[in-house]
Amino acid sequence: MSKKILLVVIFIAGCLGMVALIGFAGVYNSYDLGNSKYICDGISISGVDVGGMTVDEAKVAVSSYVSGVSETEVQVIVNNDTFVATFGALGFEYSDDSYEENAFEVGKKGSIFEKITEISNAEKGKIYYDLDFSINEKVLTKFIKRECKKYNIKVKNSTLKFENGVLTATKEKSGVAVNVKDSKEDFLNVLNDALVNLDSSNKVEQGITLQAVCKVVEPEYTKAQLKECNDLLGSFDTSYATSTPERATNVEVAAGRINGTILYPGDTFSTIKTIKKRTVKNGYKKAAEYSNGKVVDGIGGGVCQVATTLYNAVINAELEVKERKPHQMVVSYVPVARDAAISGDVQDFKFVNNLEYPVYIVAQASGGLLKFDIYGHETRAEDRTISFDTEIIETYEPGESVEEVDETKPVGYREVTQTAHTGYKAKLWKYVYVNGVQVEKIEVNTSEYNAVPEYITVGPGGTTGEEESTASASPESTAAADDTTSNTGTTATTAPSSTKTPTATKAPAATKAPTDNSNETTTEDTTDTELTESEESGA
Repeated sequence: MSKKILLVVIFIAGCLGMVALIGFAGVYNSYDLGNSKYICDGISISGVDVGGMTVDEAKVAVSSYVSGVSETEVQVIVNNDTFVATFGALGFEYSDDSYEENAFEVGKKGSIFEKITEISNAEKGKIYYDLDFSINEKVLTKFIKRECKKYNIKVKNSTLKFENGVLTATKEKSGVAVNVKDSKEDFLNVLNDALVNLDSSNKVEQGITLQAVCKVVEPEYTKAQLKECNDLLGSFDTSYATSTPERATNVEVAAGRINGTILYPGDTFSTIKTIKKRTVKNGYKKAAEYSNGKVVDGIGGGVCQVATTLYNAVINAELEVKERKPHQMVVSYVPVARDAAISGDVQDFKFVNNLEYPVYIVAQASGGLLKFDIYGHETRAEDRTISFDTEIIETYEPGESVEEVDETKPVGYREVTQTAHTGYKAKLWKYVYVNGVQVEKIEVNTSEYNAVPEYITVGPGGTTGEEESTASASPESTAAADDTTSNTGTTATTAPSSTKTPTATKAPAATKAPTDNSNETTTEDTTDTELTESEESGA
């Protein structure tokens, strides 16, 4: 190489070095090579230019961008209805990986040449960060359940109505329901696709539509099916003609709440839930009821007669009894072992519709007569009938009268405030006949009733009470002879041979008044109290 050429090369190299030195000086002057408090120019986070910003300013800018994505509106279509939601409501979220701090570190670490290289790359747009957008599936699912299901159209089964003595079936109606699982999957696909394919300004595309997946729900019971449920399956009535006006009101209120009840196959009926709490607010009045072996006044006295009458209609219809308990003492309106006591919220009469068709309950309470009719689709053979019979297993005598002194009464005052009750242990049997011939004998229940002595209130210095107690409510006096029913409980069949009453068994020693269980009692509220361990009297 000639000397002249060598000089030219050296000259050019010197010029280039000078340019590099000048560029270095410019970079150094702009960014102070690691001492600047600003982010290098050219750096972006999900399309947001954060160059020349402090970290805090960059965070505000990114947050504003994310808020815009979150507030992007989406059209949601459910069946034929449309409403507007936002990405945020649908579960939009993003991961904050401290990209602002990462951007700030560019050009501030490493050797001088490493710093210069990073700054140069940043200015050329080669350094950028993308936020990780996603849809929270749990939030999306809750949104669909909360917002989309509002537009469900409820399916309506055919039901039964008893009008003008005629039982008719109503027209059924199909429903529409949102399929949450399928809707979530479809929503996720659309939303995630929108978050990945942002527009030229790095924003979510406008006009996104979400279509909920809906399914038609057909009624389980149609008018054609329920038209067949017009057979009388079981019936029973009792008299409350001698009741006080208050007790009669309680019977009528409770019966009115049961009237019109329809039970579909498998449904369980609860008496205490159906008639509601026995409070003045619910229409009940104070009347006689049993409490700890005595007859006392309580709100709702008389409703046990409603439960009892319904119980007998139920066993005549041969529905499945799920829960039933006898009273503490015998009642006067049905034979022994054919009653059903309810008490507060702890003792209920429940039964199940164990048939393949719905049943409909008609309750009538007026003029002193309480009656229940249970309608459904009869599947029992025409030549099959049933009857019921009470067997007395043991009898408990009430013992001597109990005198209670009332100092407010005059000397010589004497009044029987509660008659004696004979106690019993008894079984209720169901007999099944085919063509008049007994084919089956089934134990329905075993019931036991307390014996309670006569209570006499006397004035100061009262008598010694030598009078003998006369027990009331014997099986013979509590009701007529054993009830005999057909499948509906209305047509008499050949009664079974009369069940012998056992010879009086060991009567207990002088029967004491039942132990006071007041420590087990509670009240339903502070104004209208009803002992949960009390049972209303048939008196």
